[in-house]
Amino acid sequence: MKIGLVNDYSPATGIGNYAFSLFSELKEMEKDVDMLYLQYKEPLEVIDRRIKVIETPFKLPVLTKTLNWYYYFPKKIPEGYDIYHVSSQYLSKVAKYRKPCVVSCMDIFPAILEQDYPYPLRFMVKKALRYLGEANAIIAISEYSKKLLVDRLNIPENQIHVVYLGVDTEAFKPLEKEDARRKIGLSIGSKIILHVGSEEPRKNVPLLIKAFYEFQKKIPDSMLIRIGNKDRGTEKLIKKFKIEDKIKYYANLSSKDIALFYNAADLFVFPSTYEGFGLPVLESMTSGTPVITSNAGSLPEIVGESRYMIDPLDVEGLTNNIYDVLTNEKISKKLIEEGLNRSKLFSWNKTAMETLKVYEDVT
Repeated sequence: MKIGLVNDYSPATGIGNYAFSLFSELKEMEKDVDMLYLQYKEPLEVIDRRIKVIETPFKLPVLTKTLNWYYYFPKKIPEGYDIYHVSSQYLSKVAKYRKPCVVSCMDIFPAILEQDYPYPLRFMVKKALRYLGEANAIIAISEYSKKLLVDRLNIPENQIHVVYLGVDTEAFKPLEKEDARRKIGLSIGSKIILHVGSEEPRKNVPLLIKAFYEFQKKIPDSMLIRIGNKDRGTEKLIKKFKIEDKIKYYANLSSKDIALFYNAADLFVFPSTYEGFGLPVLESMTSGTPVITSNAGSLPEIVGESRYMIDPLDVEGLTNNIYDVLTNEKISKKLIEEGLNRSKLFSWNKTAMETLKVYEDVT
């Protein structure tokens, strides 16, 4: 079976991480796979003879990616493969031109959370998602994502296969905390809370900042670290609470650097209101860091039956949970043990094996 894995995201992104991890596992399993990499402006740094770059001449200053998703790339995917696997829902239109085709769907949030995304993006995503139904099969990355596809897009359940993401256990694993802190220049004695991700409204970062503000009144020697960019609303909130010196931002980090932050942290907090999977939660658990998440979206599927899941609107509940975990070593150790055990259920090899079964179902 000759597999054409279609991807337009770099390895540093969530979708890119998924596509490149799956690509690597399929090669390890000695499968005949090419990555058909759709390149926009920046050249891909990964060198591999099985990566076939397809570059677009369509490079506008705005909306380059979204317009290419729909108008340019779908028709440019070469023929000659026994199965086409599109790594994200945004390129669903490929299913119109290349068969048999499997499309992976991370989430459909830009199409259903209309107040949170700009109109041009919403418009193009909705146009692309119309072609999901033309796929021979759809891979959803959680039961929650599958439910959204059935309820919001009327996709038949039997067309959708749930295949969870994996985690790179070579990159993310327990390390010595003090050593990790020294390497990235963080205080050895402070209580450190970590969050990784964007500041899209669904990520619920303002709730985390409010909870941290309340927590640091009780434990002044504490710090919140955000890996990701800062938006203006968040900046205003931080200034309002006068905690600029207690919140640090980092961006554009490698997996190796992010792994150090997971290990440097005393607690990882991820209070999203909507989440298709929640890969940072899995990476944190694999690193041996206690996790508090919300009870929304796919997150209960990832963490299992943890009592440290909060209502994503409950600032007081999050504040109390943070205090409990960071002041009670017994609770912290229990969360670490539960997280490490739970994370063993997820691997990229398992993802690849279950994905191959989907291929077999449609060929």
